[in-house]
Amino acid sequence: MNIFQRIDVCGRRQLNSLDFVTFFRDNHLVVSEQDCYMLVKQCDSNNDGMMSLVDLMKLIAPRCYTQTKNLKDTKKYAVYAHKPAKLTHEIEFGVT
Repeated sequence: MNIFQRIDVCGRRQLNSLDFVTFFRDNHLVVSEQDCYMLVKQCDSNNDGMMSLVDLMKLIAPRCYTQTKNLKDTKKYAVYAHKPAKLTHEIEFGVT
């Protein structure tokens, strides 16, 4: 959830290709808008042009994780706030 919030800087609860471009650039990786668009398009489960939390989880979570298990485990440890939590460099680098 924190990673999703970190990428979703506008707080829309959905991610578009520009959100990913910004995230990658913030982590010193240059990824084209076209590549980010294709990433969102490929992972977008309802074809609305946006990536949901569930879509992002399917992309980065291990196959043994289910949405229910992941959200249940996350709620134990996460504090939800309006601003995205500051993630460690290692976590952001691992996601990128």
